[in-house]
Amino acid sequence: GKRVLLVDRLAPYGPRARAGVAQGEWEPRTLGEMQLAPLPFGVSGVYHQSVSARARSRFTLEGEPRGTLWWLDAPQGGRLSVHAQGRELAATEPTGSGEAQTLAFELPAGAHSLDVVAEGRGTVVYGLVLERSAPGIVLDTLGVPSSDANLFLRAREDIFRAQLTERSPQLMLFILGGNEAKRLEWGRSKLDEVEEGLRDLVRRARAAVPPGACLVVGPIDAVRGGTGPQRLVRRPYLDEVLALERKIALDEGCAFFDVFAAMGGAGSLARFVDAGLVHDDLVHPKGQGLDLLGQLLTDALEEAWVEEARAPTREALTLEAAP
Repeated sequence: GKRVLLVDRLAPYGPRARAGVAQGEWEPRTLGEMQLAPLPFGVSGVYHQSVSARARSRFTLEGEPRGTLWWLDAPQGGRLSVHAQGRELAATEPTGSGEAQTLAFELPAGAHSLDVVAEGRGTVVYGLVLERSAPGIVLDTLGVPSSDANLFLRAREDIFRAQLTERSPQLMLFILGGNEAKRLEWGRSKLDEVEEGLRDLVRRARAAVPPGACLVVGPIDAVRGGTGPQRLVRRPYLDEVLALERKIALDEGCAFFDVFAAMGGAGSLARFVDAGLVHDDLVHPKGQGLDLLGQLLTDALEEAWVEEARAPTREALTLEAAP
């Protein structure tokens, strides 16, 4: 199934792999903004608020038998409804309580699309969950630009807990560290703040899903443009963040994957740049670069799965791949 989706993109550009198709009737707000948004966030760190009456978003269906709409009963919000095959399947009954709510509904067999409709302005949607009843892996990717652990802690704890508990993941991945290292470099954060934020985020997530396993994934190699013969200069604080994340992971009963070591250690991002695997900002890998990093993580997970089966009494496991 399509997992957790947003009703629209986070910006006017980019693919819609995680969003429905809307026509500009929704305003996105995220945890990554400099000024905190007026309404609370949930586990995704995003909400969309309708800016026009009859705001609509359409989702393509792939045989999902049911869905769940995550929404906020905002004080000025209106009614939300879901539609398929020309009829209304379910609708919210807002009271303005300010509480996060869910709307579950059944999907008719053979339906090809689903519409989420807000009757008025100010209606708030956190996301839409669509899943098929079939074996396989469900992967929820939740993240916003410029986010770090401390920003994710801005999510209201009761909403965060309820939504994460509903998803009930068997494995939680915390892929953080790059923005933390940059904020340390810029003097906008301190190491003890980074440690406290990541530790609190891991603990909050683990408390919501006690049976779930967890894996902290460290940042990739980080560089900035240099001068003269030194074309690329390694950013500071990368080693400190890596050591901190490893310590927190093992302290909190999680695994740790050192993607920096897996991709080749110091100088590896320069090789990615030379191979055309990184965007011009020298921060974000392109599609093929992401595929390569994802394969390193996948290989390590599969190897660890086999190793753990042979040694089931081990309490913690560090995942690393040789350069």
